[in-house]
Amino acid sequence: MVNNQRILKLIEKHSALMPNGCQEWRGVKNKLGYGLISLIIIPGRKGKRTTTSAHRAHYMAYYNTHLDKKTVVRHSCDNPACVKITHLFPGTHKDNMADKVKRGRCAKKYKTHLRERVHSNEIIKAIKEMPGKQRDVAKMFGVHETYVSTIKNGKRKALLFKE
Repeated sequence: MVNNQRILKLIEKHSALMPNGCQEWRGVKNKLGYGLISLIIIPGRKGKRTTTSAHRAHYMAYYNTHLDKKTVVRHSCDNPACVKITHLFPGTHKDNMADKVKRGRCAKKYKTHLRERVHSNEIIKAIKEMPGKQRDVAKMFGVHETYVSTIKNGKRKALLFKE
């Protein structure tokens, strides 16, 4: 088992309180900026080591709990390096992705090639019935030529949009 007091001491030693209110991890970080902590999960001379995110380890040690793999530890502050316990709370991956969209941290809200989220039945029907070159139709509707092609050639059902 992991020693919670040891983790709490590591967090205190390798983090610093910042002016923005976050307690940032100053140790090793991954390429996304999340703090990493290496733990021995099976004690002994050749104990099994694992690496986990510092904020997840801090949450589990502070609350003396174990989180399953499906539960993520989310940040209320949107700072990946933050390990401040009041900024951390559990949730699902879906909750975490919803936070990302709500806070504007993703490139696009939806992928534009998923017509059922972007275009109504009327627009899809108009694309299907529009005469002219596919390049011109695509430009007119702001979509890719292959999207117009798949609708016009019947390779995709044009009216899948649920209103």
